[in-house]
Amino acid sequence: MRTALINNKAGTALLPKQSILHHITGLTWDGLVDLTAKTYKKGDQWKCFKRVAESRGSKIQELVESGKLPYHQDGLELYKIFYSLWESVVPATDADVSNDPAIQDWWNRLKQYTESPDLPGGKLFSRETLLDTLATFCLHVTGGHQHVGSIAEHIETPLHGGFRMPHNAVQVDKQSYLGGSLLLAMTSLPVPSLQSKFAHYWKDEEEAAIWQKFQDDLIGLSERIDDRNQSRQYAFQSFNPAIVECSVSV
Repeated sequence: MRTALINNKAGTALLPKQSILHHITGLTWDGLVDLTAKTYKKGDQWKCFKRVAESRGSKIQELVESGKLPYHQDGLELYKIFYSLWESVVPATDADVSNDPAIQDWWNRLKQYTESPDLPGGKLFSRETLLDTLATFCLHVTGGHQHVGSIAEHIETPLHGGFRMPHNAVQVDKQSYLGGSLLLAMTSLPVPSLQSKFAHYWKDEEEAAIWQKFQDDLIGLSERIDDRNQSRQYAFQSFNPAIVECSVSV
């Protein structure tokens, strides 16, 4: 819920009429609103991450399984680590989930942000759905933000690319380039690394042990990604826990 709330509040800063995002794109205001509604309210970010590749068909799934789509190969492993973390935390059965008023309140508030069919309406009865949703949200607010931020290297000069380009132009116009740079600067302030101990958060040894296992899993994934990048044509770091942060600084 807090992830959705943060993104929603970020949207109020980025999306108003005459805002930075409005000025740097080539879209009309109505076009920007329509695009946002289609992506944010109904986009794939609401779909359980492990089902995104599956929904693309068998050919895409074959590429994932053969290691030719690093986004999904590495992302699925980070997703599974988050899933395992939440398995150690949330109530143990479907009945526990459906009878927990705090979970049900969270679920109902979450549904206010989306029209996606990937989040079932009404009461939440499934522990697996809860775990899938939590793990997917964690993935998006860590590795997902890291991946989006990688656009910086593609727009670092007006000659590389940008949010809009006039007809027959060979570079991005000045307003769009400067606005895009400002937008990236707003989200570039450092926030805590995902590989942080946060020792002052845990009230007992059991909680500390759960977090330590999570950290050990992250270290293992980072080592595997480093190994894979040795043989990849281009290194892919978006889901490498060694560089991923906990959130985005909007």
